[in-house]
Amino acid sequence: EEVEPAATEIYVEGDVVKDGNTFRWIAFVPTLAVSLTDEDGQKEVLVKFRDAALNESEPQAASITLDRASPKALQLSIEEGKSYTASTVVTLMIAAKNAVEMYLEGDIVDTPETFEWIAFASQKQVTLTGGDGEKRVIARVRNFARIESEPVEASIILDLEPPAISRIKSQDAMNPEDNDNYYHAGQSIILRLTTEGQESGLSGNLQIKSEKVNYNSGLQKLTDEGNGSYSYFWNTNWLQEARDYIVEAKLVDVLEREVTISPMTLIIDNTPPIGRITVNDNALRTIVRSVTLKADSSDAVEMYISGDVVDDTNTFEWIPYPPLPLQGGDVADEMVLNL
Repeated sequence: EEVEPAATEIYVEGDVVKDGNTFRWIAFVPTLAVSLTDEDGQKEVLVKFRDAALNESEPQAASITLDRASPKALQLSIEEGKSYTASTVVTLMIAAKNAVEMYLEGDIVDTPETFEWIAFASQKQVTLTGGDGEKRVIARVRNFARIESEPVEASIILDLEPPAISRIKSQDAMNPEDNDNYYHAGQSIILRLTTEGQESGLSGNLQIKSEKVNYNSGLQKLTDEGNGSYSYFWNTNWLQEARDYIVEAKLVDVLEREVTISPMTLIIDNTPPIGRITVNDNALRTIVRSVTLKADSSDAVEMYISGDVVDDTNTFEWIPYPPLPLQGGDVADEMVLNL
């Protein structure tokens, strides 16, 4: 049986640097160190063998990629750079150079594709951790040589809950205690919406209508006062009397989710109440300074007493009408005054 002749020499060529061991026949060695040519990329090394009789083999080829450049994670964006999302599942867009693997971490759920090195992909879905607020995602990449890039970071605000209006109130701009929704033409009224959780940064508008007097304010922009408060300043000059001024309002968040509240009814009453009074049952004279005042009005809610009377808690200021609740729920229509 013939024995295959052993190689006695080798010849190394290809994408290697020319030195004393390459591009010439040298004595055969099982292991040989060579230097690849300078440029990064795929390299091919060719080797021929020959025996003592100078018989040459066909070239044998092997290849390897030279990758000395550091990888770079150039850009990371969440949901194409949007500032807000209403979903915990978001899409990452990753731009990188010289990357074969990537590592994703941050405010994201731990899965087999996060907090682990995985094959690089320019697009990847991840799930944000629960709870509203800012969420950060961090990405790193590495190359064939496992050289890692510097991390890049992106953030987005998770807003799972749409805004909610807790209440809408009205008040006189000059007298905040006048807030019973009953007004007269000429008053300046502040209409104010308050959100749950003091959510600011919303946009909104309101509209006031009255079918009785054919009034329509049109859409009016609400002012963001901060701390979840939104207001509109309503000038009631020249408004006609009506009991059906209906206020409809809505707020919209950055994700274009709308929230409304039940309409509020305002009353514009320009007719003064009619009333009459008597002192000591219409007596013409008295010998004491303490007298009894009787008042009668069908539509008054407050009364103001002035004149030749002593200034006390019931005079020279507005007080409720009827003025005095009695035991058992009856209401007095008279009071004692001092002249």
